[in-house]
Amino acid sequence: DTLFRNELRDVVIAGAETRKIARQSANVINSPTPRGDQPVASDDEFAPEVAQGAEIRDSRERYDTVSYDTTKFGQGARVTDEMIDTSNIDAIERQIGFVGKALENSINRVWLDELVDNANEDVTRNGSADDPGYDALNRAYGAVDENDFRPDSFVTHPTFRTELYSDNALRFANRAGSDETVRDRVFDPLLDMEHTAASGRTYDGAGTWGYTDSDDIGAVAYDSENIHVVMYSPSGQDIEIKDYDDPIRDLQGVNGRIFCDAIYTQQRSAATVSHN
Repeated sequence: DTLFRNELRDVVIAGAETRKIARQSANVINSPTPRGDQPVASDDEFAPEVAQGAEIRDSRERYDTVSYDTTKFGQGARVTDEMIDTSNIDAIERQIGFVGKALENSINRVWLDELVDNANEDVTRNGSADDPGYDALNRAYGAVDENDFRPDSFVTHPTFRTELYSDNALRFANRAGSDETVRDRVFDPLLDMEHTAASGRTYDGAGTWGYTDSDDIGAVAYDSENIHVVMYSPSGQDIEIKDYDDPIRDLQGVNGRIFCDAIYTQQRSAATVSHN
């Protein structure tokens, strides 16, 4: 029983780590309140020309705000006294680790819904055999770049990934020579971004996360500094854990909960890739 309680949180967190996608692919904000406003930095500006002896203007950065409102997600698991008495460690670990996986997947879903639904830019695959995905992704990179953001990441649906890596130009890239040669040629934008793989089940938003039919969205290129996962932690821990005993049924249980939201602070910093 002592071991069970001491290891409880570690097992939940270990389960969450295996599904940690959003929090590794976005900017995380730890909020002291469940809802509020996040300051948004203004776009980059240029200092004006100043004539000799003229006054230098004091026009500092002006902030706007974006609202967030976290949602509570919870998951529980129970193990029997017999499982503990017989030290069925593997089964216990699987049951409790499931809590962490489920909670982290909820964060991933909130993040992907925001990322896909509210990106300001969109590019469409040209529909030819010459564009199995790479060209559209490259143009999404360019759309974000054109808005003066740094597209350092992209996320893909499984169908888009399959099509993307069927591109002969990518499959035979090793024939180009060294890594430096490849980067200096057409593959630089793709290799310059961090790739995140998201499952088809993760998305639960207003559009269609896929890459089969017209208007399906198969990928998003984005600047990770401008898409945020907001975590509210009343206890100071991102995942709150509570354990309990159920003596009537000879069960010991654990409940985990999180509070999270996802927001853009600059929607122009992301571009979706749509199927034609």
